[in-house]
Amino acid sequence: MNSHIFLDIFIKNYNNESMITYSTFNDLYSTIILKSSYDLETEIREQMLLFPDLRENYLDYLYRRITSETQNNPDTSILEKWIQDYQLQDLDFPFTANSQINEFLDSSMEFPNPKIKEPYLIEAISKYFYKHAFYLEKINVLELIRIQKAKLSTDRNLHNPIEDINPIFKSLEGFEIFSHLLEHLGVNMSTIKNRGIKARLEAIWKEPTARKIIFKEITDLKDYVDYLNKTFELTLKSRSLSNGDNYHQMIKNWLEQ
Repeated sequence: MNSHIFLDIFIKNYNNESMITYSTFNDLYSTIILKSSYDLETEIREQMLLFPDLRENYLDYLYRRITSETQNNPDTSILEKWIQDYQLQDLDFPFTANSQINEFLDSSMEFPNPKIKEPYLIEAISKYFYKHAFYLEKINVLELIRIQKAKLSTDRNLHNPIEDINPIFKSLEGFEIFSHLLEHLGVNMSTIKNRGIKARLEAIWKEPTARKIIFKEITDLKDYVDYLNKTFELTLKSRSLSNGDNYHQMIKNWLEQ
């Protein structure tokens, strides 16, 4: 299963305001906008539980993708003007308690409400509200990420972090080097089943310098594979890892930086 499926859907829907052409905002608000946000937040909480060793990297990945791939943010001055024009100051977005606004939001560009005297506003208001509603949900998701990162920071301050790492690792520093190597080699929960990833995982294990500073001497290949299976939800066998010789020099160069 793609562990970022709802992240991908959220980003896709955020940038797909063209849906408003064929549907009303009121229909999309519950079935697309709020659902996309709810599904993504649920996915985040689930992934935090499933992959405790990769929580910080996962949260950083989420933040990078959401902030870089959803840059089409609405101009709030437009909303402020409509709030003034339609006297919406005492109502919460999306202001459906206002009958005039609700008529716009309950009409689509393809099938406009004949009662609306200014049909050109259907497109303007509906498209803007779609952007703004998704923007508010984006802020909520980023706030969830911030809260989760704050919890990780608090946990580190309250507990000995060495107690939280898997016993295959030599030390906290070894685990951190391993995590950075995964990021450097492009290994994460969304790429784990891609071609070439097994070779990169094997290279981390086989490259002498990396193995010496990352893993305990008593750690064997089965322990390492068991860790990968648990962390990345895989079903690898010890013989399943591909030859990673081509990545040894890359790993060695990175370690020497």
